[in-house]
This record gives sequence, structure tokens and C-alpha cells, in this order.
Amino acid sequence: MIKKITLLITIAFFISCVEDESLNENNNKSVEISSFVIDNNTETGIKTTTNLNITGFDGFSFQNHGVVILHKDSTVRTISQGALTKNSFESVINSGIVKGNAYSVFPYVMAENQFVYGDTLDFISRLDIKIKVNEIRPLNGFVYDTISIIGENFCKSLSDTRTQFLLNNNYQNVIFESDSLIKAVITPYIDASKLTPTVRNCGVDTIMPDVFKINPPKLDSLSSAEAYVGDNAFIYGENFHSQISHVWINDIEASLNKERLDIDKLEFTVPEGLPEDLLNLKIKVLDTVIEKQGYYKSTSPVIKSLDKRDTGFLDTLTIKGDYLKQKNVTTKVFVGGREQKILSVSNEEIQFVISEYFSEESSKLLLKLGSFELEEDLNMLPPEIVSFDKSKYHLYDDFVTFKTKYFIANSSSNISIGGVTLKSSSYRFEDVDEKGNVTLSISDWLEAQVYRYPSFIFAETGQLKVEIKTQFGTSEKNINIFPPKIESIANNSLFISSSTDYIELSGLDFGYKGVSKVYIDDEVVVDPYTSAYNLFNTQINFQIPSNVKAGDHKLKVETGGQFSNEIAFNVKEITATGISNSSGAREIDLFTITGNNLENKYSYVIKVNGIRCTVVNASKTQVEFTIPYYTALESNMPVTIEYGDAVIDVGIIDGFEPHAKLTNYKDQGYNYLAHSSSHFEYNNKLYFISDTGIFLFDIDSESWIKVESNMPFSNYLDSNGKNYISQVGDKIYIPLGKTFYPYDMVKKTWETPIQLSLEEGNRMVYGIVTDESTAYIIEGLSLKSNTTFVKYDLENHTKQTLTQPSYTMGASGLGDELYYHNGKVYLDGRDVNINVYDIKTDQWEDIGFPTNYKYFYDNNLYVYKNVLYFSGGQGNEGLQYNLYGYDLSTKVWTEKTPLLLKLGKHAVWGNEDFLYFGLGAQTYVSYENREMIKYDIKKDNR
Repeated sequence: MIKKITLLITIAFFISCVEDESLNENNNKSVEISSFVIDNNTETGIKTTTNLNITGFDGFSFQNHGVVILHKDSTVRTISQGALTKNSFESVINSGIVKGNAYSVFPYVMAENQFVYGDTLDFISRLDIKIKVNEIRPLNGFVYDTISIIGENFCKSLSDTRTQFLLNNNYQNVIFESDSLIKAVITPYIDASKLTPTVRNCGVDTIMPDVFKINPPKLDSLSSAEAYVGDNAFIYGENFHSQISHVWINDIEASLNKERLDIDKLEFTVPEGLPEDLLNLKIKVLDTVIEKQGYYKSTSPVIKSLDKRDTGFLDTLTIKGDYLKQKNVTTKVFVGGREQKILSVSNEEIQFVISEYFSEESSKLLLKLGSFELEEDLNMLPPEIVSFDKSKYHLYDDFVTFKTKYFIANSSSNISIGGVTLKSSSYRFEDVDEKGNVTLSISDWLEAQVYRYPSFIFAETGQLKVEIKTQFGTSEKNINIFPPKIESIANNSLFISSSTDYIELSGLDFGYKGVSKVYIDDEVVVDPYTSAYNLFNTQINFQIPSNVKAGDHKLKVETGGQFSNEIAFNVKEITATGISNSSGAREIDLFTITGNNLENKYSYVIKVNGIRCTVVNASKTQVEFTIPYYTALESNMPVTIEYGDAVIDVGIIDGFEPHAKLTNYKDQGYNYLAHSSSHFEYNNKLYFISDTGIFLFDIDSESWIKVESNMPFSNYLDSNGKNYISQVGDKIYIPLGKTFYPYDMVKKTWETPIQLSLEEGNRMVYGIVTDESTAYIIEGLSLKSNTTFVKYDLENHTKQTLTQPSYTMGASGLGDELYYHNGKVYLDGRDVNINVYDIKTDQWEDIGFPTNYKYFYDNNLYVYKNVLYFSGGQGNEGLQYNLYGYDLSTKVWTEKTPLLLKLGKHAVWGNEDFLYFGLGAQTYVSYENREMIKYDIKKDNR
């Protein structure tokens, strides 16, 4: 059996009673509910019967009895039936429940202030209660008003069947309900001023025929204080509520404070974009509208006038109007899209200056006050140069300050002096100050301080044009420049055209070559456009032109049409009294001229037979010179000194010349470059060999003839002199790699190559064949940087180590010279003396070196008529033209007349009383030599 403890809370008059199923006292009295049933459940009601077992009560009358109806464990209704005098009772439930809902019911009896309960039974209600709404009052009102609904058979709200009151389907707030009365409060959740009421009770909607009317709004007044955009203001009156109201000012809706729930005022925020003056006000509450024309006083700003419209940069303007100082917003003024500087702001006036440069062509004024943007047209005037601070300026180390109007430069490119703008970004540029003054460094602007090829020009004599510009126009005025001034000359006695003797002038305002000229004796000094003529503002350096004669002269400078002071200087005179020796050899013999003022060798040129000579030493009274190696000497060669335009006759030289170039020499374009050919002699004739063939020099035609085309190798990379081609009888032996290639000059056939048997990794650096069975080789050792000199048997391929030279030869042998003649091997290593090996005695002889400087390579050694000739080659200074002879009898070195060419890796061939020099490289080791020299041995008296 279920105990209903909640009964004590729900039923107020059951206070202080004991909750139990039975009443059992010590006096043997008891009351017990013996049965509880539902007799029927119909549309008219639910009937129950409760039976009691009663003991010890005589003529009893219990205090109360009845049933309790529950829905989802919550009490829905209690039927109290009063005093009970029988042992059973019937109960009828005919109201307060909804058809179709599930309920529970249990009985109770109250005796002697104690409750007795019966079983709880569940049922589904079939009761069809006829709810009746008799009256709703009042039928008009406003939010928060209370409405009473009077009727019959109202059910109590359940969690799933609540009592509700609706106006046009909008729920209102039910605050009280009984079986005959429901009270509700009007909420802001309504959508019209005329509404249809609906009562929802016991799950049944009762739509009333009456119309409920919302009281119309009434406008009393607005806030008295002026409100600006973003400020809040109030509308006072009746029947207002923020949830059902809207406010427009001049058709712009204002935002309402929805958190305010007043019904006598509306709080709104002044919207953006309102025009000025008195504006229309519209208030809408639900579907009722109040409109007032010219009712709201706007605080939107308005421009009434400008003090001027013709203006320019750095000009001050005043805007007049109303409400120009808006609350809680930043005031900004723009002209040409750039924000300008504001000087003062009040409600009626804004003063500003056009302080910022802009590049737009449009010059509209834009006033921004928060969301307000007001535009006015301006007419920007062109800039003006008002005045300069000085009457004259220097081109160097001076500043020009000028006052402007309507001007901001923004960039140095908008200012020019003498037609030029500031070139270098390293120069500092300061724009116009707030008073319109501009200060510029003339030195920087014109680049007159350093030699940077300036390009300014003078507008008039002694005047430079200053020009300023903006997109609205230009202004220009001329400034006066001081005339040039020569302050000093470094040396007033000089030589003509000397690379070491310059006229050096110091002074002011020289300008530069484009605007200035130098005059000597009123003749303009022509600019040669070389480093020999430099002119910039404070310095002038130039060589005295060749057309200036020796003697006294005057010099002045013209800049921009203005002349400087004159200054005097002297040009020295050179004299020659004769030549001390009238014969000698090219390059190696010194010739001496005597005279006066000869110490500056750069001021004059010595020529022999019209060829420029090399001055070796010079003093005031004499000069020593040599004749270039490439100049073939003749008899009666005139010697002259050219000094400026003057030509001084000195004397005659009778030269002896043992060398001559073959004028008919033809090389046919054969490839005999140093790295791809070698030469040899056979039957007193000169040959050369390359990978394309064997060639014979025909002395009569002075040309080469191919005598063999079939070659056993390709890419021949041997060089003249390094790989000596041996001649034994009618055969020649060509060393290449580890192989000798024999060739029969009579039969014109190649014989079987001779492969040398050398240790693994070793190679033949040099090889000479002295007879058909014997060779002398220099063998490069594997994994070592040196070599060994051995005798090699070509038949049985054995080798014998010989006496080694006095120095260790490099394994590469690059550029060294090996030569064989008449039983002797001549070895010329780099940076050492020449050594000679005698194959008969197995001994080496050091024969010295023709010069103190021994670092020679790519030269040629050749023995002819008991003289060893050393020719050409190169050291640190490139190819040489030297020729030396070593007398094998007297063992003395003699310097011979130099070659007419610089030669290296070349061939030398003796025929009768002549030596022929050709092939190889000329001038530079990479330049192929296509000439040949014939040397008359007897004619050389050295």
C-alpha cells in the first residue's frame, strides 16, 4: 500500500496528523479501509467506492473523508466530502481533470485527527468536462495590465496541460487560476493593437468573440538636452514599450534600448546620417503610428561657408557652420585625400592648414566628423617663389634660402637649380618649413663639391634659374652667382703635355666643364675628354696643350659668361745640343742626347726614323734612350724630340741590322701552334710535324710543303723544343708518351713503333735516340715529383742509370728545353743554369746562364758553327725577344742583337751563314707566330 506523504503539503487542513493506513489505539479502537474500487469511468465522471472496517467506535462520526487525484505524482485535485457516519462511501470525480490524461486516485478518512489511506488506483480519464468562459474584463489595456477570465469548470494547470491565455496566438502571463477564475498579465509579446483572446484550459481552446484592444500611444515630449550621434535621448508619453515600438527620425530608424521596460518613455540612440535642421519624428507602437513634422532638432554638422576657396599648400582656411564639434568623435580635415593639420575646433568654426602634400589633381575638401562627411570644392593655386635671402651665391659651400607661397616640395625632384634636381639620395633634403621657407645646399644640389659629372646650366650670364613645381603649376626666379675666382696656381713653370706636370688651379665658382672654359692667352683650352683635363668647382687640373709655345702666358676661367681674374705662368723651353753616340743595336744599346730642360721625360717624345723610342734615364741636361726591339735599323736614321707642336732635330744614327723578316713567307695556315707541333732537321733542311702531316720549309719560295699526310697518331700535343725529334741516318724518331715512332725519310714509311718498358706509372718526359739501338731518356717516376736520367737499350729494352744533372728536374718538364747535338745533351731547366751531358764521358757540365734572371722556359737551344744559341722564351714578364750566343770553345756567353719578334716554343734552323727563327708563338704564348726571321750571323758585330 502506497503512503501519500505529499498529502500533508497539499491539504492544508490535515496539519499535525499521523499518516497511516489504519487507526489502532490501545483502547481497542480501529479504523481500516478494507477496499477501494473504481466503479465506472465515463464521460460524465469517475465513480469510486470505499469500504471500511471499524472497531470500537459506537455511533461514530468521522471528521472527514474523500479522495485525492494525482497526475505524475503531483496532486491535481482533492475531493473533500466532510463527516462520515457510515462504513462505506462513494466519490464522484466530475471536474478538474482532462479527458485522455493518465491519473491516480486514493481514498482517505480522518478520525480523531489521524488519517487513514487506501490503495492508489490508476486510470485514463474519459471525463468530458464542459468548460465555460463567461466573461473577459477589461477588453482594453496595455503591457503589464491584468486581465480577468471568469467562467466554469476550469482545470488546474498540469506540467503537460497548462492553463494559458493568448492574444493573437501570443502567450500572456497567467498569474492565477481556479475552477472559475483565471488572471493574466499582458506581456510585450503582442503583435497588433486589436487582438483575439483565446483561453486554453483542460487542453481545450476557447476562442472569444470579443476583440481586445491595446491602448494607443500618446506623445508628450522629447529630452530637453541636445543629443549627438551615438548619444541616448528619451521620448516621453504613454503606452510605450521598447519591445513593440519603433522610432524614425527623418526616415532613419533609431536604435531603441530594448533593456528598458518602461511604458511611459522610450530611450533611443541618435542615428548616423541625419541631415541638419528640424526633422520629422515617427513613432510606431504595434500598428499605431504617431508622426510629428519638424519636431526633432538635429545636431548634424553643416558647413555654411569657407573664408576662401582659392588657396594652396601651407595656406590656412576657416570653415564656418553649426555643430562642427561633435561629441565623442575625432574631427578630421582632408584635402586631396591627405589629412591636414587642424589648428582649432569649435561648434561654429574649424581652422586648419593645408600642411600635407598630396599628388592628386583633385583638391576637394573633405570634413569627417565620425560618420559625417561633408565636401567642399577648393581651387589650388600654383606655387610662388616670393624672395631669396641673398643677392649673390657661391657654387660651393653655400646655401640658398628662399621664401615660397602655396608650396610643399614633398620630393627634391620638385625643385631644380640650374635645371637639375638633387641627384644623390645620400644628400640630405629638408622640405619647406611651416613658414614656407626652403633652404638648400648649393654644393649638394649642383654636385659642385665632388667630381660627379654635374649638368647644371646658366639661364643668363651669371644667373641660375630656381624652379619649384606642383601639379598645380610652376614658379621660377633667377639667382645671381659670383664670378669665378682663381686663388692660386700650384706651379707656374711647367712642361707641355706632361702626364706628371699639370696646371693646378684652386679657387671658387669654377662650375664644371659643361658651363666653364679655360683660356690661355684668350684661346680656349680644348677639352680632350680624358683624365688629362679635370674641371670642377674649386679645382682645375689639366696638361698644357701641345699647341702652347714655350714662354710666358696668361690664364683665366669663364663660368656662365663671367670671367675670373687672370694669372700668369711659364712654359719651359727644351733644347738639344746633340747625340753622343751615332751607332748601336736595338733595345740593348743606350743612346744619349744632351741639352737643357730634359728632366721631364713625359713631356716629350724621342723618335728614331719616326719610331717612338723608350726613355731609360732623364736629367736636366741629358736623356738616355733605347730603340725598340721590333724596329729594324737602317743607315742615316734621323733622331728628333717632339715637344708640343715643336719638332727638335737632334742628329743621325747609323744602325747595323743583322735581322730581317722574310717578306714572302707563307705559312699556308698550317697548324703549328706551340702545343701541337714540333720541328726537326734532315739533310740540312727544316721540317715540322703535327697530327696532320710532315712539312718541309722551301727556302726558295719561303713556304711550307706537305711531304707526308699519313700520320700514326692524332691530337699531337707536343711542343717545339720540349719533345726533341731525333734524326739517325735516314730515320727520325718521334717521342710520344711511352713510345718512339720511327719514320723513314727516304722510303716515306712509318716503321713499327717502339714501346718502352717502364715501371708501372712511370713515363718518358724526354727522349733522344742517338743510334738505332740506343736512347737517352728522362723518366718521370711514379708517385714522385722528380725524374731520373737513364740510357735505354731499344733492342733488349733494358736501361742503365747514368750520372744525374746537378739539380732535380721536375717530373712534368713543362716548358723546359732538351736539345741534342753531336754527342751532347743540352738540358735547360727552369730557374737553373744550363747543363750539358757528354754521352762519351757520362758527365754533366754546368755552362751557366746568359742572364742573371734564370726563370726562363719555352725558349730554344740550337748549336750552329760551334755556338750555342739561346733565343726567345718567357719568364714572369711574358715572351722575350732576347738572343744570346755561347761560344763552345771559349765558353763565354755574348748578348746578340735582339730578334725582331717576341718568340716562344719556336724553331731555329741554320743554313749557310744564316739562322732562321719561326713557328711557335709570337708576342704572347697563345698567339700563333705566322712570321719568320732571317738572321745574318756575320753582320752581327756583337
